[in-house]
Amino acid sequence: MHLHSNDERAGREWTVTATVTALLLTACRDAAPKMACMPITRDEVAYLARLSRIALSDAELDHLAPQLDQIITAVAQVQEVAADGIPPTSHATGLTNVFRDDEPRPCLTPEAALSQAPAVEQQRFKVPRILGED
Repeated sequence: MHLHSNDERAGREWTVTATVTALLLTACRDAAPKMACMPITRDEVAYLARLSRIALSDAELDHLAPQLDQIITAVAQVQEVAADGIPPTSHATGLTNVFRDDEPRPCLTPEAALSQAPAVEQQRFKVPRILGED
């Protein structure tokens, strides 16, 4: 059994979960879209981890198999939604440009911009020094 810090273990678990989930989702999608896949077993997690070259302890396999099975079940439920005729999207609403055309406009003159400043020096805002000199 490998000894890891909690942060390292959490990172490994996330990596394993993401890798194995991606492999399973790809396999399920390619095999039969909108069809629930069989529950994932501990041996399948071990096999996929070995293919991904990720070493897992027995405790990690026991911990990850039920989690991955829940993820696959959730994805299968989402696939059951009647979405025929609805194109895939990446955003809930359409993307439109809400910016105005970039056209030159009159702007403030230096005098107008500095007219309300508490202190001015050489046509610039004068502010107190906050850093000492080196």
